[in-house]
Amino acid sequence: VRPRGGEAVAEGGYLAEQDVPFSVARKDQLWGAGLLGLANVIGVLYLGRLLRIIKNAVAPGATLPGIVGVANAAYPALAAYAITFVAMPVIRNVINKRTNQRRLARNQVRREWAVALRARTGDLVRKLRAAKRVRPKLRRVGDASSDNKVFLKSNSIGDDQGRRFEELLEERSAKKSLEGGDDMVDVTPRRSA
Repeated sequence: VRPRGGEAVAEGGYLAEQDVPFSVARKDQLWGAGLLGLANVIGVLYLGRLLRIIKNAVAPGATLPGIVGVANAAYPALAAYAITFVAMPVIRNVINKRTNQRRLARNQVRREWAVALRARTGDLVRKLRAAKRVRPKLRRVGDASSDNKVFLKSNSIGDDQGRRFEELLEERSAKKSLEGGDDMVDVTPRRSA
């Protein structure tokens, strides 16, 4: 099984996005679709030429009879279909090329970061250790057997809203244990004036 367009695969220590292919169809299917598009365009051009000849042969303002009248009425839709049948793959190819160029650039950045992380220079190690010290800590609040577990992020920078949220959760836990109920406490952070 090969990855489809847009999936990411691990490559050289980083996650690389794969190119979006134009199509996953076989070559013979693509050729068949191309020939069908060519036949559509040629058929519409030929029909348009025949309809112009017939319109020039009849009196101005006369209604074309039978199948010729139906073909004349359907001609604009047939022409639009033929043009769209050819234009859509061209447009898709342009969009895919742009998408793949952006993915290639992102993969290049990932590759460079992977090399930098493997090199472990002094500045990078120092920055990683500093980031580890200030990262949020996760802690569980609530009953371990309960499905309603809440994980909080305690930020070392000091977040008033986060502290208020923790206080309200603790009040809720205390109230629940005292009353034995499951009343909800409003934990919406309050803005202080």
